[in-house]
Amino acid sequence: MGVTEEPRFVLKSIPGVELIEFDRSGLDSRCCGAGGAARKVFHDNAIAMGRLTIDEAVGKGADRLVLSCPACYSKVNEAMEGYDKQIRIVDIMELIAELISGD
Repeated sequence: MGVTEEPRFVLKSIPGVELIEFDRSGLDSRCCGAGGAARKVFHDNAIAMGRLTIDEAVGKGADRLVLSCPACYSKVNEAMEGYDKQIRIVDIMELIAELISGD
């Protein structure tokens, strides 16, 4: 928890990658819906929160949503199922692996 600048540092250091920030970022970030027991106890709310993340990324014109938290990755992917807005969701390590391998 509290790891907010390190992933941004990594992304900013990759040639050809443009970091598009959310309106609320860093320690002020909106929860993706996976925090604590929310994803199980308040499933519908958690899905709605994940979709807010998708909406903002799509609205800002991002071609992919890069996440560094496994819980966020899982919840946002779940929130996108059956949703009308679609965006490619990748874990930051997945992005780095793609760039290293040239895929």
